[in-house]
Amino acid sequence: MAVTVGHLLATDILTGVEVVGGAEGLNRTVRSVVRGTTLDMLRHEPAGSVVVFADGGILASEIAAEIAARSSAAARHAAVVFSQRGVVAPITLRRLGDRLGLPIVLVDGFTTHDGVAELDRYARAPQLSTAKTVRLLLQSLSEPGRPPSELLTTLRSLLGCPVAVIDPSARVVRGDEILEHATPTTALLGVLGRGRPVPRTADLGKDVVAVVQPIPAEGAGTNLWLAARIDTGGEDRLETVRQCLALAAWPFAMEIVSRSLTTERAGRERALLLTEILENPGEPSRETVERATALGWRLSGWHTAVSVAQRGEQGTVSAAALESALADAGLTLRFVERPTGWVGWRSTEFQPGASAVQATVAQVTACLRAIDDDFPTARLCAGVGLSRPGPGGIGQSIRDAEAACLMARSRIEPAAVEHSDPTSVRRLLLGWLGDDALREAGSSLLDPLHDVDASGQMLATLGAYLENRCSATAASAALGIHRNTVLQRLTRITDLLDVDLDSADDRLALQLAARLVRAGPR
Repeated sequence: MAVTVGHLLATDILTGVEVVGGAEGLNRTVRSVVRGTTLDMLRHEPAGSVVVFADGGILASEIAAEIAARSSAAARHAAVVFSQRGVVAPITLRRLGDRLGLPIVLVDGFTTHDGVAELDRYARAPQLSTAKTVRLLLQSLSEPGRPPSELLTTLRSLLGCPVAVIDPSARVVRGDEILEHATPTTALLGVLGRGRPVPRTADLGKDVVAVVQPIPAEGAGTNLWLAARIDTGGEDRLETVRQCLALAAWPFAMEIVSRSLTTERAGRERALLLTEILENPGEPSRETVERATALGWRLSGWHTAVSVAQRGEQGTVSAAALESALADAGLTLRFVERPTGWVGWRSTEFQPGASAVQATVAQVTACLRAIDDDFPTARLCAGVGLSRPGPGGIGQSIRDAEAACLMARSRIEPAAVEHSDPTSVRRLLLGWLGDDALREAGSSLLDPLHDVDASGQMLATLGAYLENRCSATAASAALGIHRNTVLQRLTRITDLLDVDLDSADDRLALQLAARLVRAGPR
């Protein structure tokens, strides 16, 4: 494929490129690139040459520049390039380039000491430029222990364009922003979500394309892509980017697998150690102390546990996502997976005051709300335990937190967080929620609703009505439905259950039953 003036200007050899005249000639074929020295030499250069007046040559602001443009047009050169160096091309030079159809280009300089020679090699054999870039990338990949962030920096430098790791919705996971606007183009989303993950190119508009390369993953799908945004620079430029992204995708895949194995191993070690601590609440053994120290766990002091569970779709949220969201909210925790979800705790030298505990509750609430925005189907809830002292306090606070989480699970609102309050009223409610016999009775009471409404809309309406002080207006706002719909469902519910919502006893029984059913098995 022949190299055009436009292809040449799209390389990373030139910087600060500005076409000031003759833009219609950017599709001219380039045969060679030569350094301009004098006006006389122009007539000796063959047709198709790009003449570059670099540092020390003619400036665009000089009258000689117009003479050079006329001479190059007469010799049928492809373009004339002037070193800009802060000067402004006169309007006469711009108009001359347009009239002659000869591209007049200003540049800041070159990225190499011998940029003209490099441009000439590219014009004569563009595939050599691709080979050189790939060779440099291979040299970089051969260096052991390079983190992905450095690899992105290398790619950005070699390709001269923004490079990033993105997800299927075109969000940047790591690296540069490849989109000019926050909203990805339909073409890009179509490429990321279409069929089998293979390297593709998406049109971003304004002669800009995105080259995307799937990062290999187990199975047929992929969640991450390497992407580069480049100005359209011909097939050779695209091929260079494609080859480099294809090579770089494997180190990213290896890093992801390595990190996954490390995380899985660490998670297993934390779970085993926590089980040992919970089953042996007395003085820990020396081995337990050593393993806790290796994991960074503090056994002495006061411990405040947090338990998190999912009420909705399972598997949508990871412990890492929870830890990251909590860190954004100002709370650093390391979670351990449990049958009911995850638990984590913070350890302090002194007993936290009431304000510190409330701050923890607020931070956990902010974390769950942030995750709920990204994963609305997860419907997370959490419980914060009482602060307990010593190694045995870890297990005690975890049990408090899991009981509080069970109470939060019974609530309707999203991102519900409960604190294990030592008052008798809350302890009574926690006792009810943990009673299997009461749960079975509550489920039996509400069975008629399940029989006619498998979607659970009637149960949700009843719960919202009772939780909002028996206000149909408030319940409709909480559920996002019309008030008349709430009233119609309540009439149907009272008929099915044969209850009177004006009766305090009936309301109490229904509210407890609804909470027991929503809490699920402990």
